[in-house]
Amino acid sequence: MRTAELSEKLRHVLDSPVFVTVATLRPDGSPHQSVVWVGRDGGDLFFVTGVDKLKIRNLRRDPRLSIAVNPRDEPYAYAVISGTARFEGPGSRDRMDELAVKYSGKPYAEHHPESAATLPDLVTVRVTPEKIASRFL
Repeated sequence: MRTAELSEKLRHVLDSPVFVTVATLRPDGSPHQSVVWVGRDGGDLFFVTGVDKLKIRNLRRDPRLSIAVNPRDEPYAYAVISGTARFEGPGSRDRMDELAVKYSGKPYAEHHPESAATLPDLVTVRVTPEKIASRFL
């Protein structure tokens, strides 16, 4: 696996509460996209979601994905990060809280109490960038 280096500006954007779009492949090869919170751990990116979500079913079948980053305050800047998903189960609730604090300033249960009570089992999806196409990031 070849790794791609995140630029300093892209790292800064990813460390801010920017929403990203994750694209996975459905069984028929068509794309499926969803908007997620994203975190960065060194050069890797991660997001947390329910184990029952379509993007997880897609990634278990074909772990290739891309993540589109488009900062709200720079509409002409973008990065598309491609890589292969790896799954981490233990610690996913803590990771969800980490992201909730980043995006809302509160742990997930305080930010979204009605959803927190019924959260499914969670999984962390970790991605090491293999290719980055970007403009101004």
